Amino acid sequence: MRLILVHMISRVFFTVTISALFTLPVCAQQRRDQFAKNLPAVGAPLPNVEIFDDRGQVLPTEELKGNYTVLVFGCMT
Repeated sequence: MRLILVHMISRVFFTVTISALFTLPVCAQQRRDQFAKNLPAVGAPLPNVEIFDDRGQVLPTEELKGNYTVLVFGCMT
């Protein structure tokens, strides 16, 4: 009886694990697609956001208007 119970539990665990492995990529793809819908278009005006220069000083985005600018996003520490 105990061997049957262990076998059943292992089959359930295996089934749940395999189901999760196939479901996670689908969820990630949906999130990626949803994120892509909210991306600004190439060439769209820069929204008014708070950015920082290389010295850590706040730089208003209005000051960038009319200039070619490369913005780098990420953690710089």
